[in-house]
Amino acid sequence: MSIICGAPNVALESLAPGCRTWITGIMNVVPRSARQLIQAVHEQNDLALARRTYYDQSLPVVDMLTKNNNPTGTIKAGVTARGVDVGIPRRPGSEICAADQETLATLVHHIGQFERGTQALLNCDC
Repeated sequence: MSIICGAPNVALESLAPGCRTWITGIMNVVPRSARQLIQAVHEQNDLALARRTYYDQSLPVVDMLTKNNNPTGTIKAGVTARGVDVGIPRRPGSEICAADQETLATLVHHIGQFERGTQALLNCDC
């Protein structure tokens, strides 16, 4: 039986002891980071790289999501910040405020830089 983690804030803690994968809405914002985390844990057995990938590339989005208490709005703003205009959430959902959209756009940009560095360490196309 395979175990799947469904919570973004315990992904590393689940993957390291043997959970095979994780599923969460933040993967829409940081899909490359999610793949890099799984590769660092399961293919490279490099927990130091996995830890760095998780803390620098995934958890900042989780923190933003928690801060806003608006998962759909945060995820949609994050995907838009990646360059894919997915529009605003349908009612009863709502957008995040303009200041948080700007913060998230900056965060997504920085995560992209981290992802390029991690990609080089993993020697992969992820």
